[in-house]
Amino acid sequence: MMLFSWGNILKKMCILTPVIMALIISGTLGPALAEDEPIRLPPKMSDLKILHQEPAVFPSVARENFAEGKVDVEVTVGKDGNVIDVNVLKVKIKRNKKLYQEAQAKKPPKSDDEELSYPEKEALKDEIRNSFQEAAKTAALKWKFEPQKAGEKKVSVIIPLEFNFGLEQKGDKQPGAAPQK
Repeated sequence: MMLFSWGNILKKMCILTPVIMALIISGTLGPALAEDEPIRLPPKMSDLKILHQEPAVFPSVARENFAEGKVDVEVTVGKDGNVIDVNVLKVKIKRNKKLYQEAQAKKPPKSDDEELSYPEKEALKDEIRNSFQEAAKTAALKWKFEPQKAGEKKVSVIIPLEFNFGLEQKGDKQPGAAPQK
């Protein structure tokens, strides 16, 4: 037995948010409403109103190694507007060459035995990548959005977010974490 009817939904369209209304018209919302599953919103349609945006803390291991990064995540926003799940999609890291070269110019030259081996470099990259990932997940779980409705029914949604970590920004917290467009 279906938990909804198109007639009831169409009667209540005037009170639907524009995003949910577009999904109903496109035909992608019906199965999600019937099964009470989160609705995956496309990036162009994920302009949910943010009630609280927690900035991500810049990881110290990344700062010490002049690393910057970008973390793309998908968050599941519950019916109450709280983020209930975070799925990391992609993590990109790079070294800020300008700051690294400035710091190296101030240090005495390293001997060959002070250089990191290839496995040590890869382990450090993994540690930095994981630190950015954890910082983004921790911050995203503290975000709060305006709850979404389809008619009278509150619904869960899945939206993309992007966290950017740059060394030349002031302070330990990164204001650049925002919904992906």
